Amino acid sequence: IMHFFKLHGRSFIPMFLGFGCSIPGILATRTLTNRRDRLLTILAVPFASCSARLPVYALFIAAFFPTHKAAVLFTLYAIGIVMGLLSALIVGRLLFPKEEAPLVMELPPYRLPSPRVVLATAWQRTLIFVKKAGTIILGVTVLIWALASLPPGVEYASENSLAGKLGKVVAPVFKPAGFGSWQASVALLTGILAKEAVVSTMGVLYTGEEVEEEEAEEELTPHLRRNFTPLSAFAFLLMTLLYIPCVAAVGAIRREAGWRWALFTAVYTLFVGWLVATLFYQIASLFA
Repeated sequence: IMHFFKLHGRSFIPMFLGFGCSIPGILATRTLTNRRDRLLTILAVPFASCSARLPVYALFIAAFFPTHKAAVLFTLYAIGIVMGLLSALIVGRLLFPKEEAPLVMELPPYRLPSPRVVLATAWQRTLIFVKKAGTIILGVTVLIWALASLPPGVEYASENSLAGKLGKVVAPVFKPAGFGSWQASVALLTGILAKEAVVSTMGVLYTGEEVEEEEAEEELTPHLRRNFTPLSAFAFLLMTLLYIPCVAAVGAIRREAGWRWALFTAVYTLFVGWLVATLFYQIASLFA
């Protein structure tokens, strides 16, 4: 299967790791000795639906697809896998037309690590994740609060605030995908810093205060239903799934493959996310 999509057999492990977090998946491409294989695998990894996107999925699925939660979530994961493989196939043929990935019929001899190493590594990664997520979400919340409060005297989180003006500049780009509100645009922009920040950003913009993940469904559902339809909500989920990975993942790509490939990956995933979301919304609207 991997060979058909112009990937090395060892690309499976990095892509699998991407479902937890893109960064370990990107770092795991070091096991690939061929630069072409590494670049294509790095491009495919961010399409795996990392755990940071789950709060966004949970919020929108509960609000718009409460009777089909499992099916919608499975569909998102499947689309991510397909888009990652197709991206490797298309980009591989365009940029590396004369190179072929070797056919590997079996995985390399992976060895079972000791429990001590597993626990120590898990604890270390957990602390890093908590620190990263906590600091970034807090920072983004403060930033959005400031943008929503300025200039002085403006109504909080209104269209005349800095956040509203920024969102209105970006909103026309997403209008063909069905979610052309300035709040959705600002949430996607902060999602570039960390996908976990999308929910907290919407909480600040819609309710005027930070919303905890446990309370997000109850607090934000009425606001989401006023600003989204089921079609535009799923298009927003597609955009969240496919567009630019977080800045930490882009930084990991830069370290592993150079700034040019990091920039290409960021631009490519942004275009793919917008294109897929727009095509879905426009085509689905014809049958709605």
